[in-house]
Amino acid sequence: MKSIIYPALLLFALAASAQVVDLRDADAIAARAVESSSAIRVLDARIEAARESVTLAEAQPNPMAMGGVQNLEQDLSNDPMMTMYMIGASQTFIPKERRRALRGAAEARLEELQTQRASIAAEIERDARVEWIELGSIDARLGVIEEIRSLTESMVAAARARYETARATQSDVVRAQLAHSDVTHRLISLRGERSAAVARLLSILDLPQETEVPRIEVPHEAPESIRGPFSFATHPAIESLRAAVESAEARIELARAARKPEWGIEGSWSYRPEADGMISLLARVELPIRDDSRIEPAIRQAIAEREVALRSIEALERTLAERAAVARAVRDESAEQIRFHDEVLLPQARLAFESTLAAYQTAGVDLEALIGVQSSYVRLALDFHSFLSRAMRADADLEALARGARTITVASSGMTVDAPGAAPSMDAAAASGM
Repeated sequence: MKSIIYPALLLFALAASAQVVDLRDADAIAARAVESSSAIRVLDARIEAARESVTLAEAQPNPMAMGGVQNLEQDLSNDPMMTMYMIGASQTFIPKERRRALRGAAEARLEELQTQRASIAAEIERDARVEWIELGSIDARLGVIEEIRSLTESMVAAARARYETARATQSDVVRAQLAHSDVTHRLISLRGERSAAVARLLSILDLPQETEVPRIEVPHEAPESIRGPFSFATHPAIESLRAAVESAEARIELARAARKPEWGIEGSWSYRPEADGMISLLARVELPIRDDSRIEPAIRQAIAEREVALRSIEALERTLAERAAVARAVRDESAEQIRFHDEVLLPQARLAFESTLAAYQTAGVDLEALIGVQSSYVRLALDFHSFLSRAMRADADLEALARGARTITVASSGMTVDAPGAAPSMDAAAASGM
């Protein structure tokens, strides 16, 4: 019975997991990636803790209750003239300036975490989209190779037909079969790449590796160049550094407020059985005798940290502007290549292959010419989808930069700046509280 129930439960669980997100929808993929990210969960917990710390920042310490015996003889016997029984309470008061500075530091830390979350979420969404784009590109290339494989079967059939009529040698048949086998080899390699891409995507989405992923259909045209110059004034990563500046300024104020001493009061009531009760009222104040060694270094440290954050803002603004320009250049160049391939190169390559195949069937050309145009057609068809993938990745980079990302996944050379799995580094930063 168990051998029937357990597989059924597993299939049900896998089906339920697959229904959580539409794997054909890039937006649903991105939303699921953020929802299942451990970095986001860690940050959400930190944000909740920081939000509570804002409430606690201005709270005064709890009062202290006291009670006991004074002047008891060392043999634990009572001296009617000295032994007293006492109860009382005390309260320490933190200066208002210090509590206000504590609240400012807590609010700045909360803002820093919230903007950091937006920045990391943008990168996680982008990385999920990039993996989805990569999977869609592989599926598109698989379709191309499957189509070309059927065309090479016609080439093999033509070589055999010419061999059987003594118009070609056996080597033509062997070479045609080799060309067909090379296409099959590409097909096997792409299937392996797809399995790896599926594994990465399912891991990002926190779905079981057994989840079936259907073929992804990506658009066959380049994204439109609609985004103008970027303004990073409200970029979450910049806002996070500004919050770090505010946090440093709050720590400066907190250190300066420490010059104002804490003070407290203490009241007690004592009595001896043989005498009337007595009341005591005391005041306490902190003595500022270590300010030079305790406060001044703290002020200098906070000033230095503020300077670091200010310089980091300038550096990040330049870096973001550069990365946006690179991503836009990649997208525009790839879009031009896509149009040229779609309108000129691919139609010419397909026509050349079909006409050369027809000519070969009638002994108009040799097999070398047919294999040459077949190889060109394969290369150009695969190049088209590579450029399409680059354009879509660059567009995803631009979208992510606008929403708060710090990194991009493409470079003008076509090589990646950050691999699709760039999010783990951000996860590590979030988990460490950076």
